[in-house]
Formats: sequence, C-alpha cells, structure tokens
Amino acid sequence: MKHSIKINYVYKLFYEILSFAAPLITVPYVSRVLNADGIGRYSFSHSLYTYFSLFAVLGTASYGMREVSRCRDDKEKCSKVFWEIEIVSVFTTSICIFLWIVFVFWGDLDHLLYMAYIPALVATMLDISWFYMGIEKVMYISIVNGLFRIVGVFCVFLFVIKAEDLYKYVLIQALTSLGGNALMWIFLPQLITKVDYKKLVFSCHIVGTLKYFIPAIASSIYTVLDKTLIGVIGNNDFENGYYEQASKIIHIGKVLSFSAFNSVMEARISYLFMHQKIEEIKTRIMDSFDFIMFLAVGFVCGINAVVTTFVPLFFGAGYEEVIMLIIMQSPLVVIVGITNCIGSHYYTPAGYRVKSAKYLIYGSIVNVFLNIMLIPFWGAKGASVASVIAEGIIATLYIHNCEGFLSIRQAWRSVYKKIIAGMCMIIGVSLYNHFSLLSGTHLLLTQVLVGALSYFILLILLRDTFIVKILNTVGLVIKHSKRE
Repeated sequence: MKHSIKINYVYKLFYEILSFAAPLITVPYVSRVLNADGIGRYSFSHSLYTYFSLFAVLGTASYGMREVSRCRDDKEKCSKVFWEIEIVSVFTTSICIFLWIVFVFWGDLDHLLYMAYIPALVATMLDISWFYMGIEKVMYISIVNGLFRIVGVFCVFLFVIKAEDLYKYVLIQALTSLGGNALMWIFLPQLITKVDYKKLVFSCHIVGTLKYFIPAIASSIYTVLDKTLIGVIGNNDFENGYYEQASKIIHIGKVLSFSAFNSVMEARISYLFMHQKIEEIKTRIMDSFDFIMFLAVGFVCGINAVVTTFVPLFFGAGYEEVIMLIIMQSPLVVIVGITNCIGSHYYTPAGYRVKSAKYLIYGSIVNVFLNIMLIPFWGAKGASVASVIAEGIIATLYIHNCEGFLSIRQAWRSVYKKIIAGMCMIIGVSLYNHFSLLSGTHLLLTQVLVGALSYFILLILLRDTFIVKILNTVGLVIKHSKRE
C-alpha cells in the first residue's frame, strides 16, 4: 500500500500546529491571569514532571515507530511487535506513576499542583501514536488529538480565571492528552490482528528502548534541565516565567520548521534503509534539509524583525525581559533543525541511535557546565547562551560524522542565500518601522507581510535552490493543466 508523504505531512503539520497553537492561543490570556511568577512555577513543576515521563516511556516513541515501520508489510509480525513494545511501556509507566506519587508527598511540594500531572503520566502509557506513525497512518493521530486540543482551549478560558487556578491549567492539559491518547485505541482493532500472548518476547525491546532512551535523556538535559536549574540556582519564579515564555515562541518555530516534516519522513526513511535504497535516501535528506532551512531561517529572521512589537502585544505588560531571551534563543530553530533533520533522516532510521547519543551526551555535559557557570550571574540569559552553544556543538558533530549523507559544504550551499535574504528582511522591516504610522496589531500584521514578501522575493532573485525547485514544480503543474 502506498502512503503519501505529502498527505501525511499535511496531517502531521495540522496536529503539530494544534498541539502548540492551542496553548499558544491561550498564552496571552494565561500570561495575564497567572502572571510571570505563576508561569515560572508551571515551568519548574513541568520540568520535574518531564523527567518522570521520560523514564515512563523510555525510548518507545522513536524505537517503536522504527520497529513498526520495518515490518508494516507483515500485519501479523507488526501486531506482535506492537504488543511487545506497548506492554513494556505499560510496565515502566506504572512504576513511574507510583514513584511520582511518592516524590510529591515525600517532598515539600504543592500537592494539588503536582498531583494534577498524574493524568499526563497515564496518557504516556496509552500513547500509541508511535504505532500510527510507523504504519504512516498520521490522519488518526491528527484528527483525534486535534479535537481534544480544541476542547482544551475552551476549558482554559472557562476554568482558569485567577492566579490560584494554576493547578487547573495543568490538569486541563493533562486530561486533554489523556483523552486524545485513549481515543486512539478505538481504531486499533482495524489495524492489527490477534496474537498469541504466550509467544511475546520483551527482553529485546527493553534493550532496544533503552538505546533510544539514552539520547532522550541527553536531549532533555538542555531542553528541560535549564528550567530546573533556573528554579533551583536562581530561586526566581519570574526568571523561569520569562524563560518559559521565550521558549514557547522558539518551540513554535521548531514545530513549523521541522517537527511535523521530520516525524513523517523518519518512518519513510526507516523503510528505505530496510531496503537499502541509499541514493534515494541521500536525495530525500538533501531535499528535506533545503525545505527545513527555508522555513527555519525565515522564522529566525522574521521573529527578530518583529519581536519588539510582538512581545508586548502577545504577553502583555511585565514581560519585557522576554524580548532579549527570544533574540538570544532564536538561532536554536536553525541549529536544532539541522540536528533533527540528520537525526531523523540518518542516525535513527539507519540504527545508529547509540552513535548519535554520544554526541548528545557531549552537548549535554557542555550545557550543564555552562548552566552552572552562567545562571548565577545571568539567570535566564545564561541558560539561553548555554543552550545555543551546546546545540551548536551537537549539530557540528552530527554533520561531521554522518558518513557523507550530508556534508558541511552541502549544508552551507543550501543555507547561505537564505541567510542573506533573512538579514535583508530584518533591515527591510526595520526601515518600514521607521516610516510607518501604524501601531499595535496593525503594525505587527504589516511587519509580517513586509518581511515574508521581502524574504521570498529576495530568494527568487538569488535563485535559491529550494525556491527554484518550487517554481519549476509550479511551472510543470501549469503546463500539465494547460495540456489537459
């Protein structure tokens, strides 16, 4: 059965956008209700929860998707692999739920706030999105979770009405995740067959998920530990609140630039590696990289061009510190885009997860060291610097050791024209601001329009590789339609 990458990408992009656009819609409201210190408490508590959720799922998401994609043409074998991996996940998650309860009541914590995370841990147990991704049935994930994300938005506006409602905000997010993951099980009987549970083997999958768990833990060091350290070392909820808000915007850039696309391509390229179609893999990697860099560079330069207008409008008064944090963290969209592309297109599908884990560990060590050194003096700004340096080291190691599937020269040839166009876009928007008489929302909308048009037009003039491919494709479609 043929699976359309374009259709899967559209569905996955829809899901990813809703996953982060839903809370993003509520951010202006929540920022004003909970204030920066409330957002900081949320950021710190969520960072602690993340460690438990990582241990709960181990490396199931990436490992499970890879294993399912490799045997998706054999329904009986695929069903057996699904149950083996899922039962391991249920076992590890059950342990982590028990440990979380002990942790909450043993420590001097806000019991109501931290217990609100339990449904989110149960949701990780029921999360079988990796199976749907492995068989490239992205539609199921997108529609089900999309509906629950929309319900969650309405619930935030209905139930989070004062600063003391932080626990309700956490609980709403946890329950929407739980509902979406639970509903995905309804479609499962159509996609798998009955298996003999006596023949299930778990030991190989425990080892396999652990291999994927190591890089997940390493990755969390510089995506979660920074928030924990800001809370522990800085002991300042406001700093964590500013950092959390800046990170939300950068995360949106990551989602729009590469998260949806890479997750779709990972399953397809795992299938291609299984059949040793090396040249096709190299072509897909280069095309994917070109596409990701087009979006990532555009987002980074765009957000820098409008950030001083955007932050006061979006977050409200009291979040001025977020402006500099967004500027400092913005390179992460490009840097992580490089790492994520090579990781999902080469290291993971080729079975080199352990190899890539080493580079993640090196970056994590650098990140921890820099965080400890910089946070006491610079707070959230120090954490931002540490993240950019650590991610830069990882991206360099990824490219240097990917055995010719993507070289530094190829990467530079793909990205340098985009950087030129992006820098010109920033200058163009700055000049527009100088002469514009607009303000507020009207100014922001026109800034986005001016920036997007200038970026696209400059790429056409520079004959950027991605734009040339797009224009050639459009030309072929027009010619074909005329013939018909």
